[in-house]
Amino acid sequence: METNRTHKAAHAASCRLSWAQLSRALLLAATAFAAVRAAAEPLRVCLIAGAGPASAETRRVVAGLGWFLEGAGPARCSAQVVMGGAGSSDVSGALEVSDVAVIWVNGGPLGEPGRSAFGRFLEKGGVLVVVGCAGHTWADWPEFEQQVLGARFGDAFEGGAPMRVINLYPHAVFTGVERLETPQAMLACDLAPDAQVIMEGTVGEETVPMGWLRRQGRARIVCLQPGGASLLGDAQYRGLVSNCVQWAGGRPVPRAPTLVQRASMADAFPGALAISFPGGPSLCFDTVRGGINYIWDGDFVDLRPWWTGHHGAPLRSFAARISGAVLYRERSMSPALHVGPGTGPSEFHFRGYRLGQDGFPELSYLVGGRAITEVVRPAAGGVGVECTFHADSGPGPLWLTLGSDSNAEIAVSGAAMDGNRIRFDAVGAGTFAVTFRGRAGVAP
Repeated sequence: METNRTHKAAHAASCRLSWAQLSRALLLAATAFAAVRAAAEPLRVCLIAGAGPASAETRRVVAGLGWFLEGAGPARCSAQVVMGGAGSSDVSGALEVSDVAVIWVNGGPLGEPGRSAFGRFLEKGGVLVVVGCAGHTWADWPEFEQQVLGARFGDAFEGGAPMRVINLYPHAVFTGVERLETPQAMLACDLAPDAQVIMEGTVGEETVPMGWLRRQGRARIVCLQPGGASLLGDAQYRGLVSNCVQWAGGRPVPRAPTLVQRASMADAFPGALAISFPGGPSLCFDTVRGGINYIWDGDFVDLRPWWTGHHGAPLRSFAARISGAVLYRERSMSPALHVGPGTGPSEFHFRGYRLGQDGFPELSYLVGGRAITEVVRPAAGGVGVECTFHADSGPGPLWLTLGSDSNAEIAVSGAAMDGNRIRFDAVGAGTFAVTFRGRAGVAP
């Protein structure tokens, strides 16, 4: 068996603030402090495992996973273990005081109080990480997989044959996971359209989902088909579960890189760059028109349409899928940048990109012969993207056209806004920055 990793403004003129401005500044500072403090606190994790009286081996494995999550792994968690044979009140109580629930159950009873607790848990934005997910999680909640996990399970995939190849698609949860091997057979599985496959197995020419992500309102859900005592005791698998807990819990996965890949993307010219920061958001940079086509608050693009598409199908069927809310969108396919006093197009030439020392992409291109390096990184203090343009000496002014119907809040420093365009007047070398953030309460 093989395991594959598929990768790869001006400065303020016055220091005086009005009372309203000061109040707003203090509020923002307090909010930022609260966010930092919350992020520094351990995630509260409950492990709900087993079905009926648990064997000594099951208890040992579950305790080992809890110990790993609580202290040995990269996650900072407090872990509470509840065996599946425990009463429904134990499950309900654990969910009430937890941020994340890691579930390893096959046919256990839940009861109406436990089911109601799960509903409240998901409604408040709780996180589910389901391991060994193969249907029939709860004996008295047969719709759990379809309603919550977005999966409809069938018979044994390819007659129960072990996976010949396991593909791990680009995602922060696979940071540090060099291999994932198991002889375990998988079940055929149909997923809801909003489920994003991150791992799949292959037998012959056929593939089956082995891991996927889903959002249900504010809740994040991670499902892993492979499970069992041997895997839960494996260091690589424990690291994967720990990463899933961190990512789904809204915490940065340690050492997770920025993901960049050329892709076929909707509403973009071929060869666009899909860029996803470790803690989000993600964006599509069009290397033909030279600008960001859209930013979304979800994960890396789902590239399965490209990898599993059939030769001869329409190009649109290969377009990568995105999940999450779009924060900014440029609906025009016209060039984003030009130089000179008018509005006519300038020749654009994309020269490539690299990851800088801070791990963020540096995009290099020429606009009308003027060399520019654009660094994109996640915006500080909220969900958004900051683009810093380092322009070499050259003809001016330099213009950047933005989406006129965008719902994003746009802040500019080092340049001037002129309608829906940004004007950088310097003909010598200089720098300006543009920050995009989604407006709260505004639908994309």
